[in-house]
Amino acid sequence: MPILVGGALILLGTSYCLAALYGGLGYGILEAKSRANQGIVLTARNGCLVGFVIAACLGVLLFLYQGVSLQGQKVLDFLKFFVPVSLFAGQIACFWFGGIDVLQHLALRFVLWRSGVAPRNYPLFLDHAAKLIFLRKVGGGYIFMHRLLLEHFASLEEHTKTP
Repeated sequence: MPILVGGALILLGTSYCLAALYGGLGYGILEAKSRANQGIVLTARNGCLVGFVIAACLGVLLFLYQGVSLQGQKVLDFLKFFVPVSLFAGQIACFWFGGIDVLQHLALRFVLWRSGVAPRNYPLFLDHAAKLIFLRKVGGGYIFMHRLLLEHFASLEEHTKTP
């Protein structure tokens, strides 16, 4: 039991140091967004990376808890139980660190497409609007070019709010 507590403390300390180093260096945060959907792609990448690290660390910790001298049937029992447990923990970590945001983004895009409100290839539509000079591309996003067009869409929203 002391080996498990020590291993858990080492795992928590190591993961905390890696997270501080990862966040402190600004990896992924300081990257300039120049393409549409680049932010959600970075979120998916970060979530998968954290999930993989958590699954690997938990798998190693559980392997050390079982004992290094695994032979024969014990190896199969380890693989049948502890590998799915560590993969499940990694999946939970992936969802916690960005996976839920990616799923919500994809679900919203799907619902808007199926209801006929937005096109399926939204970045292509926005690029076309930028070519027609309705929008201007700024980094990975878009802004309205004409003040009158912006005010027109703003007035439409006000009319729908009043009963």
